[in-house]
Amino acid sequence: GSINLVSKAPNLNRFIGGSLSLGNASIQRFTTDVNLPLARLGLGERTAFRMNFLEHDAGVPGRDAVESERRGIAPSLLFGGGTPTRLTLGYYRLHQNNIPDYGIPWVTATQNALADYRNQPAPVPRDTFYGLKSRDREKMGSDMATVRFEHDFDDSLLLWNQLRYGRSTRDSITTAPRFANNDSLTINRNGPSWLTEDDVWDSQTDLRASLQTGSVKHTAVLGATFSREHNRRKSRSVTGSPTTTLFNPDPNQPFEGTITLNPIVGDATGGTQAFYAFDTVRFGQQFQLNGGLRWDRFAVDGVHTNGNPLDRTDTMLSGRAGAV
Repeated sequence: GSINLVSKAPNLNRFIGGSLSLGNASIQRFTTDVNLPLARLGLGERTAFRMNFLEHDAGVPGRDAVESERRGIAPSLLFGGGTPTRLTLGYYRLHQNNIPDYGIPWVTATQNALADYRNQPAPVPRDTFYGLKSRDREKMGSDMATVRFEHDFDDSLLLWNQLRYGRSTRDSITTAPRFANNDSLTINRNGPSWLTEDDVWDSQTDLRASLQTGSVKHTAVLGATFSREHNRRKSRSVTGSPTTTLFNPDPNQPFEGTITLNPIVGDATGGTQAFYAFDTVRFGQQFQLNGGLRWDRFAVDGVHTNGNPLDRTDTMLSGRAGAV
């Protein structure tokens, strides 16, 4: 599968917008979107600035204690708008401070205390929450800087390049509710806990061409992608978490246990090189064919969080074809 992300890039039209959302589960969301041409400031007739801002505080409908807080800002600057050569500079910052939610327990096939509910969710209300508000957290940060260059040689040929640096961090301690044993309704509150940092450099270049041979229209793309990612991951051991009962958990119980940082640090670096070619062929107004080939090379080396070394290289040639 694929995910198409479209950034709110600057343009030469002046506008100011925003939104305010209120809802159940304490949902409060506020956004602003401001786009300003900068000609009046003497910065060029084809220059524009855009700023997006986000403030979001919410729970989750139907779930107790779960919280989501997000703060985001995304300024960007356009040079050469409406001309054959354009340059866009952008920055994106998002910070989250959440109480994570791993749902309700699953009754396993060996659970005797709830034999009638084996291989099903536990028979509790949907809003039942088993985490600890005094301990559980999910703090995430994301920073991304982008430089995008575009040049139209003519109406049918475009050169496009995007260079991006991204950095993300995560500090999480979660409750994964599990039955303590097969013969009781006691629930353990242990779960994974991580500290991660991730840095990515990525460059993508496309040459896009539109041409016609007789009554047949082609839209072709030739491109290459190069990226480098460095990931550091630290795990933590959580002990002394209070247990609870299946039918009456208390998310306000204090946590008086210990959280210990494991000495082994996962540290891995991966690199990708890819080359691809795609073409969409149109026959009149009713028929369309598309196809393409992509070659990828991915290599990673480093150390896993269990201390084992990582060293692997993969290559793959993949293709696709479709008719409409």
